[in-house]
Amino acid sequence: VQNRYRSIIKMTDTNDKIRIDQVHIETAIPAIGKKK
Repeated sequence: VQNRYRSIIKMTDTNDKIRIDQVHIETAIPAIGKKK
């Protein structure tokens, strides 16, 4: 966590890093047993 409302996210496939503010993200939890 960068500060209280921002974080830095590293992409696993490209190693790019992006800084994201909390207002632009949300937690998504997949349904139990659901496949991609």
